[in-house]
Amino acid sequence: MALRITPGYKSLNLYFDQPTDAFDVDDVDTTGTVQVADNSYRMDLDGLKVWISDTSWGASDPTGDPYYSGPFQGYLSIDKLTTTSASSLADNKIYYIKYALISSIDRDSYSISAEQSATTLDVAVEIQGWLTRDPIEIPTDGDGTNPVYTGATGSFTVYKYSQDISTSTDVTYSVVSGSSVGGVAVSFGTGANKNKYTVTAITDLTGTITLRATYTDPQNTSRIIIIDQILNVSKRRPGQTAPLVVLTGNGQAFVRAANSSTISPSSILLTATTSNITNPTYTWTVDGVSASGISGFSVAGNELTINSSIFSGTPPQFKLIKVVVGSSIVGSTISVFDQQSIYYLQEGSDALAIGLVNENQTISLD
Repeated sequence: MALRITPGYKSLNLYFDQPTDAFDVDDVDTTGTVQVADNSYRMDLDGLKVWISDTSWGASDPTGDPYYSGPFQGYLSIDKLTTTSASSLADNKIYYIKYALISSIDRDSYSISAEQSATTLDVAVEIQGWLTRDPIEIPTDGDGTNPVYTGATGSFTVYKYSQDISTSTDVTYSVVSGSSVGGVAVSFGTGANKNKYTVTAITDLTGTITLRATYTDPQNTSRIIIIDQILNVSKRRPGQTAPLVVLTGNGQAFVRAANSSTISPSSILLTATTSNITNPTYTWTVDGVSASGISGFSVAGNELTINSSIFSGTPPQFKLIKVVVGSSIVGSTISVFDQQSIYYLQEGSDALAIGLVNENQTISLD
């Protein structure tokens, strides 16, 4: 059997691998008498001696009185060098331990164990803390507005060694002043929910804020440990609604009759239909030149009337009509366009069909 050493903050903890006998309180002896409480004490051992030092003994046995000398127990915590000294163990320092197990058969005869060593925990290791939810995404509309903060919560978890002290009176929570970036705001709960944090605001697409847990040692209130954690927050926008413009018309070609100068139709009306655009503006061009002021074109907002008089000469000809729609969406100026070609064509000429009657003729010969 051996002792196992685990480090603590300014302390070392000794555990027995086999602290009890193999039988428990329900065991009975040969007379039928229940053996009470024998599972809390090793019947073959009478006691324990433990020495501790901040310097190594090497192969030599320790000198002086042991740190502990008493009944056999399953656990022992060491928090100072000697039983008489008020000097506590330091943190983040190596200490050396030897021990002797006292046999109940021969109490005066015992052997001292080999030297073991362990380093006490650093203060930063004793208290640890983290955020259970980071980052947090806030659902919004496609343009980043109407944020929904429902469910935008998490917990600031704080442990002292292996003990969860998140809701202990020794721990308080706060938001670090001036740490908000991107308009992020967070609030903490109260009572049993005091370690629960909730995002209450964000203005930019992304942002951060620093949350703080403050631990005050109940044994020494001047000893304070601060844990800061940065919470990342962002807006989760669905795919933005795409702005769109589509040109439609009641025709696409002016046609000149085959045997005259008549052109039909007399005019064509193009209409620009928009989707997902607020307060659109329309700019019409003809072959890259503004349609406003050009003879034969009439602009009226999202409509363009084209007169057949814009074409002259011999077909075929065409003109490229383009409409550009501008607006403001998601905080930036956007523009979309559509275009369509208007043609000037010649109808096919009347055809003169010539054929032979009695194309094949048979001539009789004598």
